[in-house]
Amino acid sequence: MENNLKAAVIGCGGAGQVNHIPWYSQNKDVELVGLVDTNIDLVKKNPQWKEHFFTDPKEMLEKVKPDLVSIASPVHLHCEHALLCMDYGCHVLCEKPMAPSLAECQKMIDKAAKKNLTLGLALDKRFSTVFGKARELIQSGQIGQPLFVRSHLVMNQYWVGHPDRDPGFRGKLYTGGGAFQDLGSHYLDISSWLLDEKITAIYGQIDICCPEQMEVEDQATALITFEDGTKGLIECSWVGPMDQYHAHIEEMWIYGTDGAIKVLGAQRIELPNVGLWDRKKRQWQLISLPCDLGQFSHYQYKRMVDEFVACVKDGRRFFPDGEDGKRTIECVLGAYLSSYTGEKVALPLQADPPLAKIFEKARKQS
Repeated sequence: MENNLKAAVIGCGGAGQVNHIPWYSQNKDVELVGLVDTNIDLVKKNPQWKEHFFTDPKEMLEKVKPDLVSIASPVHLHCEHALLCMDYGCHVLCEKPMAPSLAECQKMIDKAAKKNLTLGLALDKRFSTVFGKARELIQSGQIGQPLFVRSHLVMNQYWVGHPDRDPGFRGKLYTGGGAFQDLGSHYLDISSWLLDEKITAIYGQIDICCPEQMEVEDQATALITFEDGTKGLIECSWVGPMDQYHAHIEEMWIYGTDGAIKVLGAQRIELPNVGLWDRKKRQWQLISLPCDLGQFSHYQYKRMVDEFVACVKDGRRFFPDGEDGKRTIECVLGAYLSSYTGEKVALPLQADPPLAKIFEKARKQS
């Protein structure tokens, strides 16, 4: 273990426990030396963490001196924690969304460049075997020229329909951000990655369905334009159905001149799958995927962490990087601004929009 990289995770809630901690623990090139969270009760639930657990990031950095750190704290703390870690010479893998503002995103990018450190974003769908296959089909010309991309991601949150329940930090403007920031950021990034095209304009509409609990949107819709003229639609919501079979509904469709691709996300009782439509034959073909797709070796968070570790070890650049994360936030903020003005917004943005005014108006209209 002497030559292994030392890793730490700041934020041991859902994202930290699912997306980061297990995969550092299983990586042969890493020793997990530090876990940070303000909630000390987490140690009682996970007693194996005790010897590595801290409540203060600075204390952890000084005592265990990690080489790389995953930031999985609430979004409003991402910039603060990332800058602190980079000041201690640590490479950083930051959970999405990157930060609430463009100014904070740029601070993180600038610090990484100044310190010559890796700044990666945990936009994990890029590491999905299923989306990797979809990208391969698109880039090899199987559907011709892409024309339209539609993404639909709906989850059920426990507070919806229960006005007495508190959504916690997720319901607040600055600490959590809304459904489009939380869910839409995935499909803003993955659609751009699949097509290898940047998003240049966005028209958004946000709605606050539970104004008695929420400062931010429960659902959002955005029309997007890519630099090559391809159009897209992203729909995301926290007010979807939930039953014993489906924790969420997730699907993506890419239409082209010669065919189409559908990507259906994993549900509780079925694995994700990819379909290819041939316009000439007028039929769908189920694309062959690895027979062990359900095994952890294909789990996108594991693949993401493994690639981050390998990039740090080998001195390679990790993607998605800080610029990718900032572009995603630009799209999110552009959608919010568009909903406020009622007009299409050109990207990139030149400044952060007035979020307090935007969501004050949205609450009045709900």
